[in-house]
Amino acid sequence: NDLKIILDPDKHVLFLLDFCIVQSEPRCDQTEFLHHNGTCVACPVCQPGEQLSGDCGFGDGGDGVCIPCEEGTFSTDTGVDPCRRCTQCNLLNRLVLTACSPTSNAVCGQCLPGSSPEDTTRYVFCEFRNKEQHFKHFYHLCFFCISNHLYAQRAELTEP
Repeated sequence: NDLKIILDPDKHVLFLLDFCIVQSEPRCDQTEFLHHNGTCVACPVCQPGEQLSGDCGFGDGGDGVCIPCEEGTFSTDTGVDPCRRCTQCNLLNRLVLTACSPTSNAVCGQCLPGSSPEDTTRYVFCEFRNKEQHFKHFYHLCFFCISNHLYAQRAELTEP
């Protein structure tokens, strides 16, 4: 590279480079790693029930291989995404209709015996304060087993 210093009429110094070569590595996308030859190469693609043994993408990785999902995890798609944790029906107070497998999530059924909204009634004491008054309320919490989620509904019962 040739560096030239030029003085302009106002006595300011300007620096000019005849040419500049900037070598940079290519930017690999989210499913590519940077090969040792300097090119971006696609990460291995895993089948359902598998995941990569290591991170791969945005230039990193490349030494990963497809391995089976660990117990309690699953993958339904072909690709580079990691296996996901299986739904735990017991934590949702629901029966298991279909157990989790490496290629499919668990399917939960009806509420477990004893976990209907009437049987899971709880009372929670809450206090509310403002500048003028101090309120005390008891609330009734019901847990509903709907679409694989527990929902709480609050209803004021008493004001002691």
